Amino acid sequence: MLGDLMASVQPIEIKVFGMDQKILNGLAKQVASEIEKQEGIEDVFNGITIAGPTVELIPNQQELARYNITPASFQISGSDYDGRKYCR
Repeated sequence: MLGDLMASVQPIEIKVFGMDQKILNGLAKQVASEIEKQEGIEDVFNGITIAGPTVELIPNQQELARYNITPASFQISGSDYDGRKYCR
């Protein structure tokens, strides 16, 4: 928060986009560390929220083709460890 001691607090939001979550987490920590050093800045949050374990399925396109399974069919028919549909 900028202006914590002023009449009105003005939030600042910095967004970092990318495809690699590990790199994004590292950048978020670096940005938060630099922002915390600035005078007048309070309540810095790096945006990293750990929601629990996840499973990432990356299908092998050649193996899908070998069994005549389209990527869309794989996505629709997949199940998570609880047996529930994970995508539709």
